Amino acid sequence: MATVSKYRVVILAYLGFIIIAMPETGLGVAWPSMQRTFGVQLDALGALLILSRVGLVAASFGSGRLTSRFGQGNVLVAGSAVRTVALLGYALAPSWPMLLLTSTVAGLGGGVLTPGFNSYFAVNHGPRLMNWLHASFGVGALLGPAMMTAIISQGHSWRWGYVIAAGLQLLLTAGFALTRHGWDGTPAEVGTPSHGPELPAGARLRALLLLSMALFFVSAGLESTTGQWSFTLFAEGRGAAVATAGFWVSAYWLSFTLTRIGFGFIADKLPSTGVLRTSIWLAAAAALLLSVNVTPATSYLALVVMGIALAPMAPLLTSTTADRLGPAQAVRGVGFQVAAAGMGIAFVPAFAGVLAERIHIEALGPFLIVLCLVLAALLELTNVLVRRRVLPAAHGPQTIPKSNPRRARGSRPTRGTSYAVASMATSRPSFWLR
Repeated sequence: MATVSKYRVVILAYLGFIIIAMPETGLGVAWPSMQRTFGVQLDALGALLILSRVGLVAASFGSGRLTSRFGQGNVLVAGSAVRTVALLGYALAPSWPMLLLTSTVAGLGGGVLTPGFNSYFAVNHGPRLMNWLHASFGVGALLGPAMMTAIISQGHSWRWGYVIAAGLQLLLTAGFALTRHGWDGTPAEVGTPSHGPELPAGARLRALLLLSMALFFVSAGLESTTGQWSFTLFAEGRGAAVATAGFWVSAYWLSFTLTRIGFGFIADKLPSTGVLRTSIWLAAAAALLLSVNVTPATSYLALVVMGIALAPMAPLLTSTTADRLGPAQAVRGVGFQVAAAGMGIAFVPAFAGVLAERIHIEALGPFLIVLCLVLAALLELTNVLVRRRVLPAAHGPQTIPKSNPRRARGSRPTRGTSYAVASMATSRPSFWLR
């Protein structure tokens, strides 16, 4: 029964990522119609996206604290309910300022759900299921534009797309309510060695947290910058047809989903650090090939290889959070990492735009190479700090305490659980994770 319950939660998380992605990617298709509805300029989309990102980052920073106080399941129910109201607000918004407000609220809801899913998988499952979780977002990213296109092409208002999204989110909220106890207090299966790592504390924990955030900032920025600026590079910088440029950018994003699905079958059999190193250097080689532009075909191939190389990075970095920060800090750490990724998605492509404006769009390739090199340096520095604090501990799987500390009060370590882990689980969190 416990196994059945566990996989119900896993399936619900996959559906959750699909439903989260659909309205986000459907916005691009709906935007021209929304622009006419509210009588705003084309570039007003930027304000909508920024406010949504502000809400997501703010909620992500606080998600770990909310989870510790109220429990993962209850937080997911609340976050999903907030997002349901926000999506309904999209559909009913009578004015542009009201739409901006609902965008911020939607970001707040997403900023609770995304770290919630990631932290649950980081402390309970290995890279295989984590890759499929992130692949689920890719499935939703493909379904969202298709749904909105079908609605608008049939002559219906774009608002119906958000009515449908709100309905799906409401069903997801009900699912979270029914399974809310299944999200808390489960044993970790994070793929760590049988010798549990000594848990970081003090300055080393702060350093590892900052490095983890930097890894997510740069990797998310690299992924987003490649996807957002490749169309401009091909169409305006190199004279490719609009349809051709659009096709290959779509192929880049599709490669993420397909790679994550395929990689999920072998992820648990491969060393995470080795895969991350390979991914970074493969991405750097692809960025170099994109920069030199031997032929259009090699540039298009380089873009797809970039997608394949970058696809496993976010799932692996997330699933190894407990290895870096310790299992007891993983939930809060994931929230900080998601917030850092949100900032990377916002600021790194913006900086690439400044380079393109002041230098040339061809500056994109060298900029991507620099990002890969920075990412490689951050990974190696993180690995050095992790290796320095790993010491032998008791054998056996580590048990993650329930999210609500009141339930764990007075409890003792179970047999086979590291006393270092149990001690850390009941200690006061570091300042950086409060």
